[in-house]
Parts: sequence; C-alpha cells; structure tokens
Amino acid sequence: MIDRQKALDIARESELDLIEVSPTADPPVARIYDWSKFKYQQEKKRKENKGKAAEQKEMWFKSFIDKGDLNHKIKKVIEFLEKKHPVKLTIRGKGRVTSDHMYQVMDNILSELEGHIKYEERPKMYGRNLSLIVRPFKQKSEQKMKNKIKTHKASAKRFKLTATGKVKHNRQGNNHLKANKNRAQKKRSSGSKMLNSKTQAKKIISLIS
Repeated sequence: MIDRQKALDIARESELDLIEVSPTADPPVARIYDWSKFKYQQEKKRKENKGKAAEQKEMWFKSFIDKGDLNHKIKKVIEFLEKKHPVKLTIRGKGRVTSDHMYQVMDNILSELEGHIKYEERPKMYGRNLSLIVRPFKQKSEQKMKNKIKTHKASAKRFKLTATGKVKHNRQGNNHLKANKNRAQKKRSSGSKMLNSKTQAKKIISLIS
C-alpha cells in the first residue's frame, strides 16, 4: 500500500492516470492505468451486459403437446420474461399436422401467458413451423394508461368543448359544493361556466380530446 501522492507521481512518470476503482473500500483502491482505455473497456462491458439482458430466448412446443409438458414450458417462458428477455415461441410442424391446428395450439399458449406478454404481430409460418416473438408486459405503464383513461372520462363529464373552441365547466351534480350553503350560493355552484384561464383551458382540452 502506498500513499496518494506517491501513486500520483508514479502515474505521472509513466504517463498514465491514477484511477479510483473501489472508492468505498477502506482504504480506497486505485490503479495506475490509461484513462481512455479504461473508459473504453467500461463502455464495452456496459454494452455487453445490456445486450445480455435483452438476449432473445426461444421455446419449442410440439404440435401435439400434453398438459404437463405445456405447463412446464409455460413456466419456463414466464421465467425468461421476468428476466426481461424477449421469447420466440415456436411450434414444430411434423407429419400431417395442419396449420389450423398449430394456430390453435399457439392460441392456447398465448392464453396461458396472458398478463405476462405483449406482441405486435400475429404468429407466422416459417416453413413447417409456426413462430411468434413475445416481450415482457410492463405492468406499470399499462396501469398508468388505465389511470389516464379514467382521468379522461372524469374530465369529459365535467368539461365540454364548445363549437368556438372554448371550454365550458359543467358544475351540475357537485353536491359537495352545495353543502351548508343558502339558495343563492347553491345557485352559483350549479350550472355551467366558461373557463377564462387559457392555461387551464389548454390543459383540459388535452384531457378531453
């Protein structure tokens, strides 16, 4: 173990850099290395790890598959998906099996995987085999979209866009605004009112459009 200043001197004499590789260690660990080469290797490693995380897997299914084998393979596919891998589902066509039967088997597989997958295309025949690539279903983004739809519906009930492009606030049914108010106050809390704020109107238009 050498002190920091001596390490800096050695690095300078060697025309290299002193790079801290383990700052949380006690004492911190550093190495004398070429900085540009170090950054290149770090970036290469990052890309390799990223590519490995997105590596596509493939699961083969028989055209005539028993329930036990199907359940085992479905479980394996779900494990791949949970690790963020896209999975190519392939049904092997053998003998006199028809394409209609293979599509039916694929539909059964997709039904078993419902809630775990998303896919953009329909299954396709490649020679004698039927294949489809499925990807992990992102639960958070889907839930966010559902919440957004609810917001749109609620806004559409309370606000209307007029023919002239203005936003009208319909306050009918706002019973919480009428509680503990006299008749004149309740009347003012009912009916419709135009939004004068351009910023508010623009935001509401984006919700109900």
